[in-house]
Amino acid sequence: KLTISPSMVSTTEGTSSVVELICAGISPWPGGHSVLWRRNNTVIALIELRSNVSRTSLLIDDKSNTVRLFIRSPMVADSATYRCEVQVNVSVVVQSPAALIKVTGSVKQGKSKPFYALVKGLESSVYCPGASDDSTTSRVLWSKNRRQLVRGVKYHYSNGERLSIRNVGYEDAGPYYCIRYTSLTTLGKTWQIEVIVQGLPAAPQNLSRVSQKQGGSCKQLTWKRPPSDGNSAITAYILTCTTYGRTHSLTQLCQENSTSLNLQEIQEGVLYLCKVQTVNALGRSNYSNVIEIYCEKRPETGRNTS
Repeated sequence: KLTISPSMVSTTEGTSSVVELICAGISPWPGGHSVLWRRNNTVIALIELRSNVSRTSLLIDDKSNTVRLFIRSPMVADSATYRCEVQVNVSVVVQSPAALIKVTGSVKQGKSKPFYALVKGLESSVYCPGASDDSTTSRVLWSKNRRQLVRGVKYHYSNGERLSIRNVGYEDAGPYYCIRYTSLTTLGKTWQIEVIVQGLPAAPQNLSRVSQKQGGSCKQLTWKRPPSDGNSAITAYILTCTTYGRTHSLTQLCQENSTSLNLQEIQEGVLYLCKVQTVNALGRSNYSNVIEIYCEKRPETGRNTS
């Protein structure tokens, strides 16, 4: 019969603590056996348990017939029921009762709350602070959305302080946490790092001509602000108009709070194709919808010869 202790653990996220569960009563099985741990009925993968940068690890003690599960710097995502079980030839022979781990979400921060603005589509890095405070610390764990980040195509970090994020997207924004530690039982601080992601703005919407019924003229255009500024303030709008065949073109710059303008230097009696772009610190958006602009040529006033 397997036993697990303690049956319940309560702790707070961000504390320099180690949660330990002990599975006891494991007897040798003829032909060999394996011991697995389950988190909410899902087997904890061996790659997670054996990785030297994982917060979760095992200690097998054959002398006492126990297997210990350790969780360093527990996070809210670790809240679950845990069981150990013995398997022989992939069949479960015996399973322990459940132990409950409950982690609340109050994160203890360091002396500062660093802030990074990353650019969409690029590879960028963030750094774990506090090197001078934890001069003996040799390893750093990273997490986001209360889940540990796994090194791979998207994220890369070694035992150092830098986390590299490849092909940054808006989904990469949010709070990150880095945890400094030297060993399983010697943990440093947990630091929170705020990340926003900036990119090109969206295009203006519904570019149109103000009708003469609304008091407009053939040269007066209006549009709606874009649905997104790319997390970087809009600095201007650029309107571009060209004739068919590009025999004539004009460009006008508008202030960031403008949503309309009067065309300048447009030739009467000529058909133009006009479109507008949003501008922020990272560059220009795609073009808006294209509209046709045509101002009738006014008849020339002849001289009176009488």
